[in-house]
Amino acid sequence: MEDSKIDQATEFTLQYLDLLEKLLKIEYTDSGAPIFIPDRIDNKDIQRLRSYIGELHEGRLKDRAIGDMQSYSTHKIHRIQTTAVGYAESFDMQVKLGLLLGQRLILWDTVVLSILSVSDDEVDLNTLGKVANGLIQLRPLANAGALILLPQPKTWLERAAKYYSLMPSEATVSSTFKGYVNAVALLQEGIVLHPYLMQNQMDYRKTIESLPKSVSPYYSKEKAGYHHSLLRILKSANLEFLDNIDAVRFYKEIHDMGKGVMRQFQRELAQKLSFPQSAMSDEEKEQYLDEIVEELEGAIPSVMRNIKSQHVDSSHAGVKAIQATFGLIADAGTAGAFSAILSGLGAIGSVRTFLKKIETKSVDPILFQVFSQLKTASEFQLSQEIQDESNVPGTQIDQNSSRNSDL
Repeated sequence: MEDSKIDQATEFTLQYLDLLEKLLKIEYTDSGAPIFIPDRIDNKDIQRLRSYIGELHEGRLKDRAIGDMQSYSTHKIHRIQTTAVGYAESFDMQVKLGLLLGQRLILWDTVVLSILSVSDDEVDLNTLGKVANGLIQLRPLANAGALILLPQPKTWLERAAKYYSLMPSEATVSSTFKGYVNAVALLQEGIVLHPYLMQNQMDYRKTIESLPKSVSPYYSKEKAGYHHSLLRILKSANLEFLDNIDAVRFYKEIHDMGKGVMRQFQRELAQKLSFPQSAMSDEEKEQYLDEIVEELEGAIPSVMRNIKSQHVDSSHAGVKAIQATFGLIADAGTAGAFSAILSGLGAIGSVRTFLKKIETKSVDPILFQVFSQLKTASEFQLSQEIQDESNVPGTQIDQNSSRNSDL
């Protein structure tokens, strides 16, 4: 969890999501999945949505939100905020990748405005509802300070506006190039953020290499290779649960393990994917990534066996406390990181006794522990989705089941 105080960028994001929810008359399933019904929306609703978003984009809160985004990482407080570059086949996967690379993800408000840019009668309500549902499902991430949504840079950054004006026709330029222009303009203005590529976009490698040295630490060929490798892991058929689990639960399961565990997981994953790509052929890279996938896949049953091998009575108060908080986590490696949380659960003496029983056991790498927990969480989510589909009529535009509760 980030700082409990809500900054202005987060406040802007929450107000934007509130507008979508209220003006598009979003309802929810029992488990919190948003439902959009197109037949309930008329042209007046579209006009009000367009007008209120415009007011939010032009108000003082927007200026303060951008200021908070610009000062998120300073020479005293080192935090990483990320932003995606390029077309994403899966918005959910785009969000998960961004969350793995930093502490906060920036989304630019381009899709909703594009949908609303046509006449009222031409607005595609189904697409609008799907996009709105996808954004509203991410509210818990915004509440946690892990995601913000802001106006696109060309509307408030002179350098970005200038770059856009040099394009022959914005309509003919790909979303990837627009994302590239936004990222470069922001970095050249000294705004610290970390762009990441959603595809292995070789066409942009030479362009990236020609960037100024001040930009290269944040946007380089080497980083593009790492992003591709990480995306390759997330999309692997052998680790299908990483694709199946939604972004909110993905973040929650990792983040609930504690800030130290989250950072350690990011470091171990980066270390695992740090290999000399420049000296390898494409085939060698893919073979190496296949081996990593196999290692991760094979480690999951081993971690679960290690849990069972602890031989701690499941009726023990310490076990029950962990299960009550984290569902199915009772892991020797994660228990140490959970101690601060467990101390507030009651039965303190029992919890400490339990921790002493397992602290001398072998500890699996955090990397393996997290993947094991995500697999368990994915299976639990699937059971909830099946229950949702059996209870909800066919009016739900987006059946993904990110929860609407706070993290």
